[in-house]
Amino acid sequence: QLTNYGHYLALFPPVKEAKIIDNTSWSCIHGLERWRSDCGCHTGGGDGTWNQKWRRPLRDGLNWLRDELAEIFEREGGPLLKDPWAARDEYIHLLLSGYQPTVRAQFLARHAARSLGPDEITRALTLLESQLMSLYMFTSCAWFFDEISGLEPTQNMRYACRAMELVQPFAATDLTRGFQSYLKTMAPNNPDYATGLDIWPKLVASGSLDSRALTAHWVAADLLNAPELLKSFGVPRFRNVSAVRLGQENLKILAAQVELEDPRLARTDHHLALAVYSGNAHLAILVGKPGGPGDDPPGWMDEARLTELLGEQLKTPDDLRFWDFLLELMPNAFLYTLEDLLPYCRTSLLTTLIEENCQELKGHARDIFHQNLPLLIMNRGGGPPITWLERFIFQVMAETEIQRLLTPADLGRPVNLSTLGGLLDWRGSLGLGSDEPLVSGPARTFLSKIFQDLPQAKDPGSLLSELAGFIALVKKNGYAFEVWGAQNKWADLNQLETFTAGLSAEARDQMRQLGLALGFAPDRR
Repeated sequence: QLTNYGHYLALFPPVKEAKIIDNTSWSCIHGLERWRSDCGCHTGGGDGTWNQKWRRPLRDGLNWLRDELAEIFEREGGPLLKDPWAARDEYIHLLLSGYQPTVRAQFLARHAARSLGPDEITRALTLLESQLMSLYMFTSCAWFFDEISGLEPTQNMRYACRAMELVQPFAATDLTRGFQSYLKTMAPNNPDYATGLDIWPKLVASGSLDSRALTAHWVAADLLNAPELLKSFGVPRFRNVSAVRLGQENLKILAAQVELEDPRLARTDHHLALAVYSGNAHLAILVGKPGGPGDDPPGWMDEARLTELLGEQLKTPDDLRFWDFLLELMPNAFLYTLEDLLPYCRTSLLTTLIEENCQELKGHARDIFHQNLPLLIMNRGGGPPITWLERFIFQVMAETEIQRLLTPADLGRPVNLSTLGGLLDWRGSLGLGSDEPLVSGPARTFLSKIFQDLPQAKDPGSLLSELAGFIALVKKNGYAFEVWGAQNKWADLNQLETFTAGLSAEARDQMRQLGLALGFAPDRR
């Protein structure tokens, strides 16, 4: 009988008691040594030649940091929290709530030693967050695998890095330098790193962002309309208090007063930013002048005034004098470029920019292609041999047009089967063959959308006819694609009496023809 643990235990309660041997694990025969020494257990890295001697210094370094963080937490948190460690244990409820303000208020009401001011609340939450990072940095999988520069150990060190960032203002010594002294004693297996210390700037500190760098990411996403750039940012929450935008061909400018709210720490930061994008990979962001919400913006932060100040220089954004002028507007600002963004953010942004350029190029190419299509077709009627350039142009444009005909944006009207068939025929006449990925993806999307619309359609017969015609056309041209999704939907609809009862005799026949096209035998019982 198929069951689960809860059901099984309810039927057959335990009748014996087992004792677990302390300091043992299921994945290491050496007790707990896998998490603190070169015990010999490994996952086969370097064909089994790598060692795990780095485990001991990593464990020792994190133990040292844990004790330093605990001392700071008790010393600084004592005057703010009734029982710092009880508050630490219950901090999980605030975390699981998503740091909701109401839950935070209830949490502080239970644990605050007295009524706390805004700065004291931020300090208390900062200390608690450092303890959360102190727990995270001992995540088990960091020691499980073979190499200190791997994803898991470096992620633990990032937690350690964040913990030190949070409490460094309260520390008497440089915590980062203290932790790095342990990294110096490590010998990574990866030849790219001489010691564990080499890993720190490349794989650990590179993921650390202060509020200025966070502002640069926000402004880049806002300027270039790329919100996906920030999809992995859980905190902070961004808002433009005020913004000025200038735009023309090959030039976008955004000046903004940006507010960053960090709900974890109940802290709000403000920065002034000026960003310029002049095409390709030419992005520069100036971030500076941190201030409060009551600070007046600079005089140039006005659309008319900024346009007047830039004047003729707007026509030559690649001229060095243009950039010198911007730097004069914000002389004490920090400069960020594409290279300064987090790697995945940089990739996301570049993907967005490339896609925009490709869409523009596609539009121009489509216009030229259709203007010359009659000539291309006529040339196939016994003309000279097909050149590689003609084949390449037609392949690219035919694929673009086929995908356009079948994309969700165009599903508001029937598919032009004649146009689609012509494209497939012409593609075949050029000897391009039947490329399955060309049709398979758009076809699945197209079929799914049509089947979704069928139950509510005023004229289901026309949609059924379109579906059958589409499948027959694609098969006729030798394109194979997965139809199991469409088969399941057809079978569901065919058994849905509220749908089949409303079909006309003609529509029922079209439903039958569609079933045949999908590989069913509707007449058999």
